[in-house]
Amino acid sequence: MATAVPATAGTPAEALVEIPLPLRQALEAGDCVLFVGAGIGRHLSRGSLSAPDSLALAQELATEFKIDASSSLSLAKVAEIVEIRKRGRDELETFLKTRLCGLEPDDALRWICTVRWKAIFTTNYDDGIERAYEKSAEPPQSPVSIGSTSELVAFDRRFQVPIYYLHGQLCGPNKPHILVTESDYATFRKQREMMFALLKSEFATSNFLYVGYSNEDYNWKTLLEELRSEFYPSQLPQSFRISPDTDRLDEEILRSKNIETIRCTYEAFQKSAAIALAGSTVPADALSRLQASVPTQLQQAFERNPAAMARLLNSWEYVNQAPFTAAPNTREFFRGDKGNWGLVARKIPFERDLEEEVYDYLLDYATSSAQRPTTASVLAPAGYGTTTFIRTLAARLVNDRAGTIFIHKEGTPLTQ
Repeated sequence: MATAVPATAGTPAEALVEIPLPLRQALEAGDCVLFVGAGIGRHLSRGSLSAPDSLALAQELATEFKIDASSSLSLAKVAEIVEIRKRGRDELETFLKTRLCGLEPDDALRWICTVRWKAIFTTNYDDGIERAYEKSAEPPQSPVSIGSTSELVAFDRRFQVPIYYLHGQLCGPNKPHILVTESDYATFRKQREMMFALLKSEFATSNFLYVGYSNEDYNWKTLLEELRSEFYPSQLPQSFRISPDTDRLDEEILRSKNIETIRCTYEAFQKSAAIALAGSTVPADALSRLQASVPTQLQQAFERNPAAMARLLNSWEYVNQAPFTAAPNTREFFRGDKGNWGLVARKIPFERDLEEEVYDYLLDYATSSAQRPTTASVLAPAGYGTTTFIRTLAARLVNDRAGTIFIHKEGTPLTQ
């Protein structure tokens, strides 16, 4: 359900959009790969002039070099004609650099630099993402730009994020080697083989977030189908794309390919994600205090995603490392208090008739290959020992090494 965001003066109210839980968790953990297309260009500008998409850039090229492209307006085709008529790429690349380099990112685009990414891939030529990092006061990572196989370098993902320019890097001190003409695309595999191998590797293990691509984007559709064919019949990790106006049938097709469409503008997504992730950055002093209370078996997960693990442990008790060695609170238990883990471990409470039946049900589920959750309900009036019954079952599952066991903490939110 959408919630209204208070509007500032002169600005219409905009609804928050729901950030899907898998995407939110991937963003918090730094496990999400960002894929940026030309549609993000409206957040890059020089004065009142925004960065063009591919069709607009093709039209600008045709106008600049007096090419009649009304019957076939394609950036790759128009660029090739410029190269043929000018007998080389110099004038083509000079025009593209003048038009696309040094554009200024707006606040919405700079938000990207506040998130920890596993990697960033882009089919754009501009340096807008790098400029956004330059304009950010304290980005959690510093960018490492890679525009060709020869520029592949080692980096530390904890402090750096690679930005892969799949079609080449136009801006910067080095001579550009971009894929822009039809002839370039015919030979792109040889020039970019290792970069696409890295993309395939990330595709197999990561959640992707696509920004700035319509479902009609030919390059994106070609790339997506090519990558899916590499992994068929295996299903790829769930990915997400931001688009305000995708056809419903296209949405269904994309969903079958494990790509969920978030129907909103990038600005609406950015505002909603900023709110959803507001508590995911944990200060260093608070981090050390939290870490001291985290069970040792969950330390690695906490280091990867402290915010999500803190939420989990706020509402759920990790039974696998419960204090079973504690002195049993036998006296208090028989006077009506809840039995502690020491009391349960010593089997002081008497066994209930239902215990074996429920235990077998839970054990079957814990040791099965089921991919869907299931529920078993045990109902009894207050005071009949239901909590002790459940804790006894949990302790047995831990003792039999059935898997990871959590018990919800009474009175805390039952959050995902």
